[in-house]
This record gives sequence, C-alpha cells and structure tokens, in this order.
Amino acid sequence: MNRLASSHPFHCQKHTQFLSRTMSVVGFDLGNENCFIAVARQGGIEVVANEYTYRQTPAVVSLGAKKRFIGEAGKTAIPTNPKNTVYNFKHLLGRKYNDPFTQAELKRAFYRHTETADGFVGFKLDFQGETKTFTVQQIMGMLLTQLRGTAEMNLKMKVTDCVLSVPSFFTDAQRRALLDAAQIAGLNVLRLLNESTATALAYGFYKTDLPADTEKPRHVVFVDLGESSLQVSAVGFTKSNLNVIASASDPSLGGRTFDLRLLDHFAAEFKTKYKIDVFSSPKATIRLRAECEKLKKVMSAITNEVPLSIECLMDDKDVKSRMSRAEFETLAADLFERIAVPLRKVLADSGLAKEDIFAVEVVGGASRIPAFKNLILEIFGKEASTTLNQDESVSRGCALMCASISPVFRVRDFTVNDITPYGIELSWQNNGENNTSDVFAALHAIPSTKLMTYYRGEAFELSAQYKANQPTLPTVDLAVGRFRVEGVTPEKDGQPSKIKVKVRVNPSGVFNVEAAHRIEEVAGDADVAPMDTSADDDVDTEAPKDKKKKIVKTPLTVVPIVEASLPADKLLLVVEAEHQMIVSDKLEKEREDSRNAVEEFVYEMRDKLDDRYAPYVPPEVKEIFSTELSATESWLYEEGEDQVKKVYVKKLEELKKLSDPFVRRYNEAQERPKAEEALRSSIVLARKAVEQFKAGDEKYNHLDAADVDRVAVAIDAREKFVNEKSAAIAALPLYQDAPITTSQFVLEKDTFDALCTSVFNKAKPKPPAEPMQTESPVPAATEEPMKTD
Repeated sequence: MNRLASSHPFHCQKHTQFLSRTMSVVGFDLGNENCFIAVARQGGIEVVANEYTYRQTPAVVSLGAKKRFIGEAGKTAIPTNPKNTVYNFKHLLGRKYNDPFTQAELKRAFYRHTETADGFVGFKLDFQGETKTFTVQQIMGMLLTQLRGTAEMNLKMKVTDCVLSVPSFFTDAQRRALLDAAQIAGLNVLRLLNESTATALAYGFYKTDLPADTEKPRHVVFVDLGESSLQVSAVGFTKSNLNVIASASDPSLGGRTFDLRLLDHFAAEFKTKYKIDVFSSPKATIRLRAECEKLKKVMSAITNEVPLSIECLMDDKDVKSRMSRAEFETLAADLFERIAVPLRKVLADSGLAKEDIFAVEVVGGASRIPAFKNLILEIFGKEASTTLNQDESVSRGCALMCASISPVFRVRDFTVNDITPYGIELSWQNNGENNTSDVFAALHAIPSTKLMTYYRGEAFELSAQYKANQPTLPTVDLAVGRFRVEGVTPEKDGQPSKIKVKVRVNPSGVFNVEAAHRIEEVAGDADVAPMDTSADDDVDTEAPKDKKKKIVKTPLTVVPIVEASLPADKLLLVVEAEHQMIVSDKLEKEREDSRNAVEEFVYEMRDKLDDRYAPYVPPEVKEIFSTELSATESWLYEEGEDQVKKVYVKKLEELKKLSDPFVRRYNEAQERPKAEEALRSSIVLARKAVEQFKAGDEKYNHLDAADVDRVAVAIDAREKFVNEKSAAIAALPLYQDAPITTSQFVLEKDTFDALCTSVFNKAKPKPPAEPMQTESPVPAATEEPMKTD
C-alpha cells in the first residue's frame, strides 16, 4: 500500500525543496521493444526524450568490436550485426534455459545463446577481441544504464532512486532478476510496479469526479495489448483509493505475434512464388518482418487491399504481394480467440456484470487493431476507450508512484492496492514427513505478511513454491526459493522450541522469509520482548498453542537460497564489469570524437580553402596546406584508421598550426571594420560635444575648459590614428597580417570613451540654497470705543 498525500496534485514541499536538487523522481517503462522514461517536475509528469530527440528508446543492446551500441544505435545494428545484437530479451529474465517459453523465444533469435552454469540463459557475444557470455541481467543492466544516462541528461542531476515497470505476470524469479539488473546499473528501485497498475494509476490520479470512499467504486477495465504480451486488469476507483480486483494475461500474445503470423505467411508465399527461402537469410528475414509490421499498421487504418513490395529482398529478387484487412483477420482468427480468454477471465474473476463497468481503457501499440476493439465491445458491452496515451501511460504511472515514495514531492491522497496473480505455498519436513501449507492465494492483496509457527530443536529449511495447476502461471518451474532458519536450539528440557517465522510478499511482488524468532515462554516477571503482530495471519502449523502471559523473543538467522538472484560475490563482479565497460565506452567515444574532429576539419578546410579563406592564404601556404589535407585524408583511412586519442589530437594541432594564421586573418577582416567604425562613431560624438561646449551650450557650461581641451587633443590623435591604420591596411594584400588587430581598435575605443565620459558626464554643481525670508509681524487690530448718543 502506498499513499500519495496533499490536496494539490503536485507540490514540492518547502522544507524539502533542497532535496529536489539532489534527488530524482523517475519512472522507467521497460517494454520488450521500446522503453519510456517519465520524470516528475514542478508542473507534473513529463516523458523525456533521448539524445536522438525520441521519447521512446529501443530495448536493443549491440556489442561492437570496441564499444557498445544501446537503444537507437543498437537498433540500427540489427540488420548489419545480427549475431552480436540482443533484443526481445525482457521475458528471458529469471527463466531457465530449458523452459519451453525460453526455447520458443530463442527460436527466432539471430544472436548466439547458451545455457549458463546455473541453468539460465546466456548470450555469446564478441566484444573487445574475445567471445564472452553475458547473462540476461547483464544485458538488461546495460539497457538500464543507457536509460539512466538519458534521465540524468534531462534532469541535470544524478539519478539513483526510481520505480520500474514489470509485467503483472512476471514470476518471483523474474522480478528478482530485474532487481539484480537494476543494481548492475546503479539504480535503487523503490518499487516494481505492475504495468497494468501503473496504467490505472495514470488514469485515476488526476480524476476529480471519482466517487467518495464511502460510495460504490467506479470500475474500469484496463487492457494492454503490447508488443509482446496481453495484460488485463479490473480496477475499482474511489476518491482516494485504487483497488486492483482481478488480473489476467497472455505472456506470449502481442503485436509481434501478429507480425510473425504475417511473416510466416509471406515467407511461404515467396518460397513458392519466387523460389527463395527468406528464413535462410537473417537480413532478408529482418527486412520482411519490418514490412509486415508496416502492413499491419496500414491495414488497421484502411479496409482495402494493401500492397507489400520489397526490392532485392534476397538473391537480387524483388517481391510483391497484397493483403486486405479481412484476409488478415481470417489469417489471425485463432489469435483473436486467444485474446478473448483473459478478457473473459477478468470479467469472471472480478465478479462484475457488464453494466457495473464504467469504461474499458485500452493501451499498447497493438491495441489499434480494429478486430481487437470489436472483441472489447463484444465481451464488455462497451466501446474501447482511448483517453490514455497508448505508449506512455505506464511510464507516467511509474513516475507518479515514485513521487509518492520520494520525500521531494507531496501529492494528493491516493492509496494503491495491488494483487499478486499466483498462489504461493510453503513446504517443509517434520519427522521425515513432507508438509505443505498455503500461504498466499492467487489474487491476494500485496503487500501481505503472515506469521507461521513451527516447533524445532535444530536448524530447518522452508521451501516456497507456486501452487500446482495454475493455468495462468507462465513457467514450468514452480520453485520460488529455499530459506534456511539457523541458530535454533531446543528448550532446556530438550523439547523442540517454538519458532515464529514471518513470511511476506512485498509491494514489488517478491516473496521472502523476512524474519524468524525463537519464542520462549516465561512465567512470572521477566524482561520480555513483545511479539511482532504486524501480520495478516498467525498460523500454528504443527501443535496447539499453550498460551502464556509473557514471552521472550530471540532473533534467528534466515539464509535465503534463491537461484534467480545473483549471489553477492557474483553480483559484485558483474557490477564492476559494467563499470569497466562504461569507462571503456567513454574512452572509445572520446577516441572516435577525436578522429571525427580530424576528419571533419579536413573536409571543412578543403571546401573553405577555395572559398572564404582563398584571399587570405599566401599561394605557397595554400599549396603546402592542400597537400597536407590530402595526406591526412589518406592517413585517416589507412594507418590512421585505428589510433589512440592523443595521436588524433596531435594531428589536429599540426593542421591548425598551418591554418590558424589565415583563419585569423579572415576573422579579423570580418570583425576589424566593425571595431574601426565603432571608434569613428565615438570620435564623431565627442567632437560634437566639444563644439557644443564652445558654443556655450547650457548642458556643458559647468565643465572645465582644460578638460574639454584634453578631449579635443584626444579626438585629433584618435582620428589620425584611425586614418593612418586604415590606409596601411588598405595598402596590404589580404594574405598578409594587418598592422593592427580588432582588439587594438577596441582598446583604443574603450580608452577614448573613458576619457570622454569622465569629462562630459561630470555632474552639474547644485545651486546655492536661497536664504529663508521671514514675514514682518502683522499689527494687532485695535477696537474703537463705542459711541453713545
């Protein structure tokens, strides 16, 4: 449960404003094909662009001979370097190599792969002169490093804390593997957020018309048909709550499934029609698949037949075909039937009637297919709603969740209650017998905690696994992990001790045995510790309770043994390897930039030498410099192709030593006339002021005549100086250095202006104060005596 507080949607707290300069609020949507980055700013949530100005970054990692190409650069390497370029690797996280899903995923991959020593997937890639095996966590770590760099570029600060999206159907092993990848990239994951929940948060957070908490919730179904999977969830909204009621998914059904259906169709057609086997050529397969994706998008917009045409697909043969939307829907009829299964399951599991549903929001790139929207209407009785950004809503929801956890922002009250899709059970041995107990049911709320009670006299082990016969579980490996409780001793009388074990599914959906305690019952007054009651249930698995008034709690050691998580020592090694590759990439980029600077200089100078710089270069220097440019160009593509950075820096310095004189002459010729004109303008203004003084202008009648004479002398000197230098410059050819530089003209003007300012801007003296006039006293009126008759 996470709470977002404050009445205003987004407000940076005054007492923590300084944190906003050092702490980031970032949400990463890790798609199978593309990734999005959203950040929280004062104005709300913003999806930021990468160095190519695109808001989406391809989830592709390609290794070159000396450096890595990630994101956009990696995507361009797919056709040219397919065996060393990894993509569609997200769903391989935490999966065993022999898992049927893994093998189906790798079936169409062009990169080399292998089984690692611990049974997971490894990629065999050539890098820096040798073939190395990289784990899926390492490849994901590389991608996250790239995304982190993009976020830092936009925020202008270091990024550490974040929230990552994760498919709702990801197992415990896959979630742990993603957390390891984040550590490799130097990220601190505050929470893994289910993609469908992130979408729901992005939808409901800004709604102002939601029902009050005491009223009936507004129920909305969210359907995400992405590039590689389908996720559906039913969510109830109130003024300050988001409750996920039910969820379902198909991990292997997405937009690419339709692309591959088209690919198989046209590959078979072209094999018959043009006698070519597209699948025998990685480059041809990649090109045809890209065209199939374009065809699918066009068919979503129009009903007429759409042409498909590719020049020189392979064997120098051009291929052509056509398809209409109706033909496509017939071709993919079974896929649409598969889409209907999780839609109906969510409706059934939620217990909602069609009329209880307020809206069905659809997101994901493949949700634009018309037949998909028709299914929505058929099953839920409502038109598909597209009020959310179909590509960016997940990243926005992750950023909102990050803002709720971060101390940087205070945002409106909004509680998020998620669920775990699969049931988990614990098993253990007692007196040689296997025992099993259900711990968390499917669709159980998270985070959730339970206390389990055992009676043991020595160390023991608990095994966590998914319940069998869960049709939606996307793996054949049911194991979650083993947890060994150590430090257990019997009671003083030799009887087994009472052990309390705390098990928990945290907000990220990861299961753990968080703690274990030996409980000693004490009679009478004693120093005791209160029991931890922060659990949903307290389950005594083996014996009736003998309740006592006082207990002493002694902590025990829990050692997790989880295959999907990298051991600490191995994690440290791969983190160090990632740091080394980051440094190596940086050095290689600097080397390439230095080489490119030399190459750019050669081409730029060759063009300008016969254009703008031509009048300023002595004939003999031009010949020498042209020869040197040609020699450098040849050197760049021969022995200079792969030199260290300092060699390119030195080569550029040598070329600039020849070019700097005439480049300087050209720049002087552009700027010197402006400086000369500015000096002449100052002279004209000063002469006018002198003339006004001599004419008795009231503005200057307070000035000292000697000071004005000094200005007059300076005017004559500066005018003579300018005229002489101007004549000298005009007499010289342009390829010779002028007798005066722009900076000298500027200095002369500044000195002259300072003199004039000190003389003509002298303030007038204040007029003397006038003496105060005193009024003479007025004589008092006298009264005449009253006359009487």
